[in-house]
Amino acid sequence: MSKNIKGAILLVAFSRPKLLPQVLDSIRRANSPELPLIVIFQKGNLEVQNILQTALKSQDYFLQVSGDNRSTTNNISFNRFLGYDFAFKFLECDFVLAFEDDVLVSSDIFEFSDFVFKKYFNLKRFRGINFGSHEEFSDETNGLYSFQRFGIHGPASGITAATWNHFKKRQVLEMAKDNLFDGILEPYVRSGFMVTPTNSRFLDIGVGGTHTSQNSNDPYFDKMKQSFVGDTPVQKDFRIHTTTHTWRNDVFPYLSRDNLLFDFLKFFGERRANPLFRKLERAIYKVFILPRVRHH
Repeated sequence: MSKNIKGAILLVAFSRPKLLPQVLDSIRRANSPELPLIVIFQKGNLEVQNILQTALKSQDYFLQVSGDNRSTTNNISFNRFLGYDFAFKFLECDFVLAFEDDVLVSSDIFEFSDFVFKKYFNLKRFRGINFGSHEEFSDETNGLYSFQRFGIHGPASGITAATWNHFKKRQVLEMAKDNLFDGILEPYVRSGFMVTPTNSRFLDIGVGGTHTSQNSNDPYFDKMKQSFVGDTPVQKDFRIHTTTHTWRNDVFPYLSRDNLLFDFLKFFGERRANPLFRKLERAIYKVFILPRVRHH
């Protein structure tokens, strides 16, 4: 990673002892030793705890959290909040790459991250990196990436300190009681761009997870497998190429002419805890945003 930009890897773990060793091995094999690993472990599974305590190195950080008296949604969001806050506040990181404990990462994911943060870190509308894609892998598309308007990919993404510092932390914690973390950040993240590779730099292996299908043949998993870069030779030649992603119908290519529209949407979206503002946000999105951007 760049000597001028300080980063860290955040791994949020709970109760997947069969998957966790695969995840850790995937990250270790791809990672430059310059990036420390922060693990947020929600107590409750001794097998997972033993795996982590054995696998972690001296330069890593291991934070144990009690999930008592919180809902599943609140725990997921609180644990992510704690990891980001630790990295940005106490380690003074410039960026954090966050992964859930049911993903595998490509061999070149950190080279890609290094390239992106060096190139775009100081741009005002740059929010971070989303690592997922459903676009079919080929040698021609492997090194391509684009700017997309979307919230963060919960399983695997990276954000900058500027993105994190935009938010009022008490407000985020309050919203985290009833909202998933990626949804809380979404209105602001959408007002800028997330750099997104044409071919996926992570593979979701969390079949039957909190927010994934029980069916391993679900199109979500199947298309990601077809896109995943995996252990192909480490990519060095990354090139921007504007494209429309097919992951979801609410992923839009970033165009600066749409900034005012998404700034307007952000104003209401960041106040969505108020039912009136939530209704206004949905109405604005449906009436003004979708017709404008669908033709892109």
